[in-house]
Amino acid sequence: MDTVSITWVKSNYSKLKELPDTHFYLLSRGNSLDYIGMSKDQDIIDEIKQTIRAFGLDTRGLSIYLGYVSYKSFSKISNLIIRDTESMIIFKNQPSLNTQCKFKYTGRVPFRVISHDCPLLKKTVEIN
Repeated sequence: MDTVSITWVKSNYSKLKELPDTHFYLLSRGNSLDYIGMSKDQDIIDEIKQTIRAFGLDTRGLSIYLGYVSYKSFSKISNLIIRDTESMIIFKNQPSLNTQCKFKYTGRVPFRVISHDCPLLKKTVEIN
């Protein structure tokens, strides 16, 4: 089974520039999982800014987690793997602001995603 393991680093809007670029991000306020997103064609900070503007979110009190791939069971991170990973964590965790992938996993099967250091996400999600 293809597996992606992601280590999440918690930050906030003002400290984003201090962290390295990555593919995945998560927005939350308190214990509320609001949005899971990815960036494959632009800088993650630009993608986060666009998401915040699109939803009219206030950055005060907004927690931002950046997701870094810490393990993969395949030779490279392709756009397909990024999309499958995002689809899986949205489908299994049901963030409030996401609309796509909430009712059906649209990626390949079988597939597993393991999340580390983010209490808002299920530790392991998979489709067989």
